[in-house]
Parts: sequence; C-alpha cells; structure tokens
Amino acid sequence: MQERRAFPRLPMRLKVLLRLSSGQSVALRSVDISKQGMQLISEYDADTGDHFQLAFSLPRIGEEGFENIQVQGQVMHVVYDGAAGAYRIGFRFETFKGDGRERMDAYLDQYLSMHLRRGHPG
Repeated sequence: MQERRAFPRLPMRLKVLLRLSSGQSVALRSVDISKQGMQLISEYDADTGDHFQLAFSLPRIGEEGFENIQVQGQVMHVVYDGAAGAYRIGFRFETFKGDGRERMDAYLDQYLSMHLRRGHPG
C-alpha cells in the first residue's frame, strides 16, 4: 500500500527546541518537514497523543537572518530506530504563534520549488 500525503516531506536538518510541561526545553533535531508536521530524532521517548510546543528557525526568504517559528502540536507516532540509537517522533503541527504558519509555508514552497527546478524531488 502506497503512503499518500497531502504535502511532500522535505529532508531538512534543523535544531528544534521542545518545551516540556515543566517549562524545561530539550534540544532535538529534525529529519524532515512538511506543511503538516515534522519527524524528529530524540534520545527521549514520547507517548502518542502527547502535546508539546516546538520552536525552530528557518532562513528568511530574500533576506539575511532567520524566522523563528513556534508551534503547538501532537505526537502522532514514536518508533525506536536501533541504527540511530534514538527515537523517531512524528509530530503534527496544530497551532502556530503569530504568522508562523504563513512564514513556514512560504519558505517550504520556495524550498520545494528550488529543488524541483534542480531535478530533485525534495
């Protein structure tokens, strides 16, 4: 059975801060991102259904610097990856702070367009 997604996953390694309910932040890294969510690599386990706030930065379009994105979302799945010695966490975006959704979507559209012009699907 072929997996069908509304938006393509784009390989992208980002430093991601996950805020725990205690207020503490844990640094993770992304494997890929789409307009719906991202896959994270973590030494920490999570439970499906958990809600967290994530923060990450994307390059500004046509300018120097970075856009800081903050989003609340839900853990959709967790799989232990023995080769990586870490957990792969599927995180679905739900509520963005400010205009984070629009800024992220614009960046991902530009990123995908650049890669398609070069003949790479993502």
